[in-house]
Parts: sequence; C-alpha cells; structure tokens
Amino acid sequence: TIELCTPYTLSFPISGTTNNPPGTIYIITKNDGTPNDTLSHPPPTNYIHNFTNTSCGATGGIDPNTFFVRIKAQNPCGSSTATIEPITTNQIPVANFTISPDTIVCINTTVTFSNKSQDGATVDNNGVCDTTTANNWSISPTTGWTLVSSTLGTNPLNPYNPNTWGSNNLVAQFNVAGVYQIKLRVQGTNTCGYDSIVKTICVQTPPTPSFIATPLTGCSPLVVNFTNTSTGLNQCGPITRLWTVTKTSFTCQADSTNDYVFISGTNSTSNNPVIRFNNQGTYSVTLQLTNKCGQF
Repeated sequence: TIELCTPYTLSFPISGTTNNPPGTIYIITKNDGTPNDTLSHPPPTNYIHNFTNTSCGATGGIDPNTFFVRIKAQNPCGSSTATIEPITTNQIPVANFTISPDTIVCINTTVTFSNKSQDGATVDNNGVCDTTTANNWSISPTTGWTLVSSTLGTNPLNPYNPNTWGSNNLVAQFNVAGVYQIKLRVQGTNTCGYDSIVKTICVQTPPTPSFIATPLTGCSPLVVNFTNTSTGLNQCGPITRLWTVTKTSFTCQADSTNDYVFISGTNSTSNNPVIRFNNQGTYSVTLQLTNKCGQF
C-alpha cells in the first residue's frame, strides 16, 4: 500500500513499450475523479499525477477506500494492462470558525467562537475511513477574559485522547478593552499534520464626550472653533461623531435655517468642526459619540 498526505504528486514509470508498433495508444485511468489520459506512442518514461483528495469513499480498487492508477496499452493486435494499487491518501482538516455577535464588541460582552472546520480523513490499517477531528483553542493575550462553560483544550493536542480536546464552541467574556487574537488548531488521526487559523476581535469601552469651544460669546456672524477633548477615542474599531446645534433663545429674530453653518471644510461628523453663527441668540452645541457600547 502507498500511503500519502494530500496534496501529493507521484511519478509512475512507463516501461516495456519499446517494441510496441506505431499507432499504439496508452489509456491511463484513475478512480480519484480526474479524467482519463490518453498518450501516443512512444509514451513518456514517466506519468505524473497529483492526488488532491482523500481516498476515503473511493470505490473500484482492490481494497475499499483506496485509489488505483492503471495503464492500458492498446492497438489493433490487442491490449495489455498494468496497475499500481492500492494507493491510500489521507487529508488534514481545514481550520475555520465563526464569531458571534461580531468581531467588534463592547467590554463585558460574551462572544461565541464556533468551530466550522472541514474534517480531515484517514484510512486506517483496516481500510476504514476515520474523520475524527480534534481541536484546541488559544486566546492572546492570556488575560482580560474568562471562559464561560467551555474549555480551550491542551497543547500539544492528542487526537486520540478527548481529554486534550477543546470545546467545539468556545464562549468567552472579555472584561478588558483591547485587541485579542483567537487561534483554532485542528488535527486528524493521521501523520499529515494539523491546520490552524487566527482571527482577531476588538473590545471597546464606552467613550466619554467632551470638547472646548472658543470664543463662547461675540457679535454675529460669530465663528467658533470646537476642539474635541473626548476620552476613549483611540480604541480599536470605529467611533462615530455627531455634532448638533440647537437655538435655545432669540430676541427680535425668529429661528432660521441659516442660523448657523459648518465652515472650513468641516461638517457635523468632523473631529474638530468650525461653526459660523449667523444670527444673534443663544445656542446649545452637543457632541454625541457612538461605538459598540452605544451612544454617549
């Protein structure tokens, strides 16, 4: 038996064809789902084939769950066939997981990481397919979070010992803001190795809005510069701003849509807007900040 880990390229020597007459053709068949190949005389000295799939589920060979490569030399005088089999190909799992509710969350949020890996495949010594796929997890940094009803598993991972496996769905609560890397490692019951994937989440805290406005009084039209002094802005993930202006009192002039305007290339979402107040009155300016924790 030839045992391989996919993807694997094998070279099959073609010999004994020297005395075949012109017009002989060589038909090569496989049972791995790839099309047949037909070679003309004289054939190359080697036939190259790349096995990309596991032999689990393969039929037609001398043993279940194995591949074959057969060459048939054929001309009007007759034909002859040679076969190389059984060929067993094993495959490592493909790691993948999803994150819920999102990759950007607020502090003290519970996040679920769900294992969505593609199982590996192993043909054991008895010709039986084994798709056992063990997994473990790691979270970096190792502090700032706690697990909820789940386990990381151990490293190194033993695919034959479930006591070393991590939970299929990892649930963690993050109580410190920052960026965390979540790693999932998966391994099957063969010697082909393992696969892993790393994804990142961002944990935010509520921002605290504050700003300075200068000048606070003057004659219309009055240009006022607003300097954003909020804290909690330099966090991972987006934080949006919204400046709103309300005229709270007036004397002899009614409210107008032209009471104020953002100038100098700024607008209601700018970090440090500049506003020109065109008409007399008292105005209230509010800064609202929004991130995954809500509006503040």
